[in-house]
Amino acid sequence: MDFIEGETLENHLNKASQGYFSVQDALDIGTQLCSVLDYLHTRNPPIIFRDLKPANIMLTPGCSGRAERAGYAHDRTG
Repeated sequence: MDFIEGETLENHLNKASQGYFSVQDALDIGTQLCSVLDYLHTRNPPIIFRDLKPANIMLTPGCSGRAERAGYAHDRTG
């Protein structure tokens, strides 16, 4: 597993001034996560991320989401 510079989505949310993200930030992060999940699910065989939660999503300095802890992902062959 590679080191991913940034902070977890959970930590980022805890630091948010109002305790929640702006609508635009939530849409941006949600769109990026959908792209990641689409990529994983369209592999052959599909890769299923089984532990998706804010503590396992890393936001890189450009605020792009990356799924962390790939050990919790598996393919659908077995």
